[in-house]
Amino acid sequence: MRGIAARRQSKTRPTGIASSANAISPFFDGIAGQSACNGDALVRSIAALALPSVIVLGLGAFGYRRVWYAIAAYGFTILVYAGGIVSHHDMLARSIIALLAALVLAKLAFLAYVRSFDSEPAERFGDQMVRSVGWTLLAAGVALVGALIVVGLMSSPLAMEEIERFRGVKAVLALPPLIALGVYLFYGHFDAMGKRAKEIFSTPVLFYQLLAGVIVIAGGALLVMRSGNQSDISPSQFELSLRHVLTNVLSVRPRTKLFLIGVPAMMLVPALLEGHRRVVGWICALAIGVGIGDIIDTFSHLHTALAISLLRIANGLVIGVAIGALLIWIYRRACTAFGLLRVR
Repeated sequence: MRGIAARRQSKTRPTGIASSANAISPFFDGIAGQSACNGDALVRSIAALALPSVIVLGLGAFGYRRVWYAIAAYGFTILVYAGGIVSHHDMLARSIIALLAALVLAKLAFLAYVRSFDSEPAERFGDQMVRSVGWTLLAAGVALVGALIVVGLMSSPLAMEEIERFRGVKAVLALPPLIALGVYLFYGHFDAMGKRAKEIFSTPVLFYQLLAGVIVIAGGALLVMRSGNQSDISPSQFELSLRHVLTNVLSVRPRTKLFLIGVPAMMLVPALLEGHRRVVGWICALAIGVGIGDIIDTFSHLHTALAISLLRIANGLVIGVAIGALLIWIYRRACTAFGLLRVR
């Protein structure tokens, strides 16, 4: 019996090679884990350097080419990123860089779209659709660059499990409309309001302008309060029904702010007559800012798979383009009826 037990023990006992492999496997697992962490850190570092790169390229596109601009941009980013690592607050440092990148790309997205405010409506509906879709895709494409920078900086297992959160989600949603409005009012290229900043601030405020400002502020507050997975204000029954229908039809529901506000405004602006554009241009600028911010904000929810976020944006663009096309058709028919626009 002892012989049989000894033979069984010898069979189950690991050989010298197997024993050595078992002994050193934790060592190699540690190296593999450390390599994965180093790889993630390298990816985040490259994503962080995208912020100064975009700033330098953006300044260069507008003729501001100075060496010290690049030195300041790269130096600030490296200082913030390294400071976060040294102080063991790298999540905070990455959140700061990601928020700045999101806001810079939001401004660049609107600047890329801004020339549409100078365009003339096309005579043919098909030509107008091509122009409007082109401007819309241009703004959405630049905004997607900012979204991918946020994803590259903030993605981590803890973020995907919602243990760590991107702290700039609310700001990404709230600030792009204000940035777009500021560019619309003060950017001299297309002279949207025909006034300088000093003249704008010294102009008397009329009652309807004050009322419109109050409505915009209330709408912005509602927009921020409604954002997030746990909203402070519950959606209406109509909105819940709409979400249910869109989820059943498309499987992945698009963002409401994108296909109902942002994209239709992007589609409509190039089709407006100059006089109408000056009247409602500031409202359209705010709406376009909402759409740009919503594109970036979609990817700020890091627990959602990247493919799902991309599909949400694609669905939102398709539905928004369809709504925008309907608005353009109605507008052109109304202008034709009053003899303001000749179409073919």
